Amino acid sequence: MSSLNAAWTRFWQSSGADDAFASSRLRKTPYLVVAAFIAIAHLGSSWLGYLLLSGGSGVTPVFPEAALDLVIVLVFGFRYWPVLLAAYFAASLWRHTPWLPSCGVAMASLLRTMIAVSLVRWVASRKNRLGHFEDLVGIVAAGAVAPGLAAAFGTACLVLGGRFPAAQ
Repeated sequence: MSSLNAAWTRFWQSSGADDAFASSRLRKTPYLVVAAFIAIAHLGSSWLGYLLLSGGSGVTPVFPEAALDLVIVLVFGFRYWPVLLAAYFAASLWRHTPWLPSCGVAMASLLRTMIAVSLVRWVASRKNRLGHFEDLVGIVAAGAVAPGLAAAFGTACLVLGGRFPAAQ
């Protein structure tokens, strides 16, 4: 177990090693100001995604907050993960999901964002091999891999929480 923990620690530290925004002036903005901005922007974009629902399922076809949160973490850093977790939880509760499945959905959504950020940074660290093509590869990897993992985990939480029948 300690080797797995050491590998995870190395991966997490290396994903932040190539942080293009580490010296940004935005990182020096007061925490509460950025946290309030994140909460309002996240909940607003979540509401926007749910405007696209056309009755029935209660599952939105797009998640504009996912892209917004990816940019937020890339620009402002990982230190805002508690704000994102609370915003994911609040958005799930707002959709009348019981609290326990909402916890699972919030964790899956946070996992999606952190995996996407790590993939973008990992691909960006390979710039000498990929050239300017790295931006496209990073965005495609973040858009394809991270949502799939989060969707599997989030769906399992919703089925186990009784929000959706397993047969559906």
